Amino acid sequence: MLGMLFLLWAASLIFPSILAAQDRYVVSYGGFGGYQVPIWVTKELGLLEKYKIHADLVMIPGSSRQMQALLGGSIHFSQIDATAPVTAYLQGANLVVVAGALNKFPFSVVARPEIRQPADLIGKKIGIVNFGGQNELSVLMALKEWNIPREAVNIIPAGPSEGRMVALNTKALDATVLSPPQTIQAEKLGFRTLVHMSDLKASFPLDTALRHRFPWTRSSCTALF
Repeated sequence: MLGMLFLLWAASLIFPSILAAQDRYVVSYGGFGGYQVPIWVTKELGLLEKYKIHADLVMIPGSSRQMQALLGGSIHFSQIDATAPVTAYLQGANLVVVAGALNKFPFSVVARPEIRQPADLIGKKIGIVNFGGQNELSVLMALKEWNIPREAVNIIPAGPSEGRMVALNTKALDATVLSPPQTIQAEKLGFRTLVHMSDLKASFPLDTALRHRFPWTRSSCTALF
């Protein structure tokens, strides 16, 4: 949870001349889940300004979109899960994962009231943020653990959690993955929590990725770790 806090704080101490070389930084986050709080806290408590880092926060739902913005130079830092950085790195992208925040999915599978168990998801529509990110991966790993074939469900990219909540309410979706505090709101609306994914065997790192935009030396990177 403190990965982004550590990244920006450490960078301000180790690379003050590099950070001063650019007036402002754009830092992205993926949504409003509880596990994404560190970047907001960093900004709201004035820690960025304290260490002379001038940064603007921007919400970009989905790790694939964040990675596109990172590689394109539209943003400089990103609080992101490891799916997109690993894929981009394997394709030759100049990236490095600096800090890991979690190793379990911070999601719950939330469904309409008539869906009482995982097997009831067969033939149903499951909403995720977008393809290629932690939402999709968490659903696929949960299906595998439940012995439900991928082809047995319809996984639909449906955008941020707020829109997916509306889609659940209007029956456009049958289930989705949410994290606190949205899970609390969903239960108040009468939706059923099928499983907390932290209780499953499935695990995968949620990390902060840093683009190799600056000419850091190997010794500097070692110091950062």
